[in-house]
Amino acid sequence: MQATIARMALPNDFTVGDGLNTAGIRWVRRFDGLDLANGNGEFSNRDQYNLRFDHNLNANHKFSFSGTRESDWSMTSQAGPPNWPNGFNGLVTKAPTVYTSSLVSTLSPTLLNEFRGGLRTSVQDGRAPFDRSDSVGAAALATMPDYNGIPVLVNPLEFAQNFISTAGAGSTRHSVSPLYTFTDTLSWTQGRHAFKGGLEFRFEHSDAWNTPSFIPVAALGAGSVAVTGIDGTTVPGLSGANQTAARNLLIDLAGSVNSVQQGYTIPNAKNLTYEGYPQLTKNASDWHQNESSAFFKDDWKVRSDLTLNVGVRWEYYGVPYEGNGKMVRPLGGSSGLWGISGTSFADMYQPGRLNGALTSVELVGKNSQQPGKQLYKDDWNNFSPAVGLSWSVPWLGKDKTVLRAGYGMNYTGSITFFGFDTALNRTPGIFQYTNYTPGTYLSLANIPLPLAPVSQPLQAVPLTDRTQTLESFDNNRVDPYIQNWNFGIQHQLPGNFTVEARYLGSKGTKLWGGIPLNDVNIFENGILDAFNVTRAGGNAPLFDQMLRGLNFGLGAVNGTTVTGSASLRQNTTTRAFLANGNVGGFANFLNTTSTATNVNGGLLQNGGLPQNFIVVNPQFGSVGGGSSGGGGVTLDSNPGNSTYHAMELLVTKRLSHGFAYQTSYSWSRSLGENDDDVVKNYLNPRNRAGDKALLGFHHTHDIRSNGSVELPFGPNRAFMGNAPGWVSRLVERWQFGSILGWSSGAPLSLTAATSTFTQGTGNTPVAAGGFPKNSGSVTKVANGVVYFNSLQQIADPAGSSVTALQGTNSSFSNKAITDSQGRLLLVNPAPGQLGTLGQKWIEGPNTINLDIDLIKRVKIRERKEFELRIDALNVLNHPNFAAPTLNIDSTSFGRITAATGNRTFRMSARVNF
Repeated sequence: MQATIARMALPNDFTVGDGLNTAGIRWVRRFDGLDLANGNGEFSNRDQYNLRFDHNLNANHKFSFSGTRESDWSMTSQAGPPNWPNGFNGLVTKAPTVYTSSLVSTLSPTLLNEFRGGLRTSVQDGRAPFDRSDSVGAAALATMPDYNGIPVLVNPLEFAQNFISTAGAGSTRHSVSPLYTFTDTLSWTQGRHAFKGGLEFRFEHSDAWNTPSFIPVAALGAGSVAVTGIDGTTVPGLSGANQTAARNLLIDLAGSVNSVQQGYTIPNAKNLTYEGYPQLTKNASDWHQNESSAFFKDDWKVRSDLTLNVGVRWEYYGVPYEGNGKMVRPLGGSSGLWGISGTSFADMYQPGRLNGALTSVELVGKNSQQPGKQLYKDDWNNFSPAVGLSWSVPWLGKDKTVLRAGYGMNYTGSITFFGFDTALNRTPGIFQYTNYTPGTYLSLANIPLPLAPVSQPLQAVPLTDRTQTLESFDNNRVDPYIQNWNFGIQHQLPGNFTVEARYLGSKGTKLWGGIPLNDVNIFENGILDAFNVTRAGGNAPLFDQMLRGLNFGLGAVNGTTVTGSASLRQNTTTRAFLANGNVGGFANFLNTTSTATNVNGGLLQNGGLPQNFIVVNPQFGSVGGGSSGGGGVTLDSNPGNSTYHAMELLVTKRLSHGFAYQTSYSWSRSLGENDDDVVKNYLNPRNRAGDKALLGFHHTHDIRSNGSVELPFGPNRAFMGNAPGWVSRLVERWQFGSILGWSSGAPLSLTAATSTFTQGTGNTPVAAGGFPKNSGSVTKVANGVVYFNSLQQIADPAGSSVTALQGTNSSFSNKAITDSQGRLLLVNPAPGQLGTLGQKWIEGPNTINLDIDLIKRVKIRERKEFELRIDALNVLNHPNFAAPTLNIDSTSFGRITAATGNRTFRMSARVNF
C-alpha cells in the first residue's frame, strides 16, 4: 500500500472537493490508439499491404493470386484507461491476413471450370499491462506484490482501478484463427440452359487462450472485522458518505484483505489435474469445425424475355471439437442439465419430484477419452431449393419493364468460436475459481498463496454450491434455416433513371438460442401465497416451517411468539423484497442464502423441504439474465423463430454527364423472440412463445440516399473549357458526393424493476391507462434531455397495501407513471403477475446522418493519378440520442444520458496506378 500511495499524484484541482480534505487531479492523457481487450474497438493504428498477381498460363488457363496483410496496434485496458496519470495501459496487436488464388480453365467452348482456394487468418493479441513483453509490462509487474513467485492484483476500496485495472486479471487474450476454403465450380452451357454445379470445403480453426484470474486478485475490505469508531458520534458532523469513505480509507491503509480469487483449469484430456499459475499461465482452447456444401443450378432461357433459375444446395456443418480433448458436456448429454429433478422439460416445476441424479460432466470428442461421442448429433439433411424468374413484360415499352420474383432457402450452421468458448471453456468440472475469505483479519503481507483447488476435475458441483453456471447443447440441436422470397418490378424512365418497387420476405426457423432452465418456481410450492400473506401482515405456516429454530432478527422462530413471516419482515434484505413485491428475488434468496445456517440453501434443509423446492437443478445458481450467460443452467437449442416483411421503393440515376444518384425507402417489420441476449430472458419461461415481439434491430422506416457529381469545370465541361493548361489542371476533375441516412427509432420496452414472476427484473409494467405507442419525443430541458417530458413519476399506489408491521412499508420504493393531469398510466405488476404493456411498445429517438465528400484527382501520367479526398462526417453536427432510461422505478426514468454525432473531418491522399 505504501508503494501504491507513493504513485498517487498530488492534487492540482481545488475547484472540486471540500476545500480542505479533498481535491481533484486533472491531467492530459495521450493515447497511441485506444482499443478493447477483444480487439473490437474503433480507434487503432493500421498498416495495410496489398498484392495482386495475374498470369495467363496459356489461352485456356488463367491464374491469379491476391493477398492483404494488416498490422494493427493500440493501447487498451479492459476497464478503460487507468485512473491515475502514471498508470499502465494494456496493448492490443492484430495481424489479419487474406490470401486467395484461382485457376480458371476453359475446357471447351461450352465448358468452364473455376478452382479457388483461400486462407483468411485473424491473429489477435490483447495483453494486460503486466503481461506486456516490453518495458511497460516489466514496470507494471514490478508494482504488484509477489507471494511465493505468484504476483497479485490488488483492488483497494477507496481508489480502485488506479494504475493497473484489476479487470485486467482476464484481459490477456490471444488467438490465431485460420479459415481454409477450397471450391470448384463447373459451368456448362447447352442450348437455352446454363448449368452450374460445384463443391466447397471449409476448415475453421481457432487456437486461443486467456488468463482468467490465473494472476490472483485480492479485494481489500473489512472481511470479518468490523470497523468501529468512525461515525457521527465519535466525529460530530461527519456525514454518512464521508463516514464510509473514512472507513474505506482505513481499510486500504491497513491492507485488510476481504477475499482472494485464483483460477485453475485442466491442461488437456490426458492431464486431469487442476493447474494454475505459475505451473499453467494460459487457459487454452483449440476449436475446430469442418464444413462442406454442394450445389447445382440451371439458368433456363425459356424465351427471349423470360428466364427461370432453379437449383438445389446441400450444406453440412460439422459438430465442433476441441483439439486438447476438453470438449465438455453433462454426463449423458443435455438430459443431464436437469440434475436431481429429471431429464427433460416435463420435470420442470415439480418440487419434490426427484427423477434424476446430480449433474456431473464428461469430456467427449476428438482427442478425449471418448472420441466416439460428440457434443450433439450431426445434421446431414440440409437440402435447400431455390427458384427465381426474370420476365421482361411486353407492356409500357419493349424491354422497359422487368418483373422479378424468387424463393430460396439457406442454412446457417457456422458457429462463432468466441461464443462457443464462452459457453464451455469455464464449465465447472474443467475450470474453477478458488475463492478464499479469511475468518479473521488478514493483511496483504500474509496472503496464503497458492490457493488449493476446492474440488477435483469432472467432480459434480455439490448441492450446497448454488453459485456456478452450466451451459450445454441440446443433443438434437440442428442447423437453423432461413427462407427468403421476393417480388419486384423495375421500369426504365428517360434520362437514365429507373424506378423499382419490391416486396421482400424472410422467415427464420429453428434459430439458435439459450433456454434458461433454473428459473425460480413461486407457484406450485406455495411461495407466492406465503409471500402475499407475509406482505399483508399475516403469518405463513410455510415460513414457520422453513425458519423454525433460526434467528432472522427477532429471535429463534417458534411459530407462535416469533413467526417466520415476522422474522422475514424484520430482516432488512427480505423486508425490501416483501415491500416491493419482488417475489422472484425473494424465492432466489431462499434458495441460495446461507443466512442463519452457514450453508447455501440451508433454509430448505432446515424446513425439511426438497432441494428442488425452488429451482429444477439446485446445484447451480438461478437465472440472472445478461449476455454473459445469465447464470444458472442454460440449454442451447433451437427455440427461435423470426419473420421479416418489407416494401422497398428505389430510384436510381445511372452515371451520365458526371452525375449518379440513388434513393431508397424501406417500410418493414421484424418480429421474433427477445433478441437482446444470446440467452433468452423470457418474461414468462412457462410460455416462451408469448415472448415474440419486434426485434431490436427493427426500424419501421428507413431512407438512404447517395449521389455524386463531377463539377462542370475544365476541358469538355460547361465552364472554363478553354482555360490555360495549368488552370485546367487546377479546376478539372473535382467530384462532390453525399450520403444521407434517416431511420425511425428502434423499438424499446418499458420495464418494471420488480421481480414479480421470475427472479429477473425484466418485467414490463401494467397499463393502468392508455399509453400510446407514439409516446416519447426528445425534449431539451433545463438540466438535460428527456424523452417523456409530459409524464410524471409518483409513488406506486400499491404501497398502501404493504403492512406497517416491522416497518415493512418503510422499504417500499416502487414508482408509477402518470400523465400531466395526474391520471395513472403505468404501475408495477403485483406479485405473481406479468406486466400487461407489450414488449417493444414504443419507438426510441430516430437517427439522421449526412456525410459529404470532396475529391480532387490529378493525372500524373497515362496510368497514374494523384487523389486528394476530404470527408465531412455528420456535417450537420446533429446529435443522435441514445435510448432513455426505461425503468419506471428509476429516478432517472425518461432521461437520455448519451448521444453520438460529433462532426468529424478527415483528409486522405493516395496515388492510383
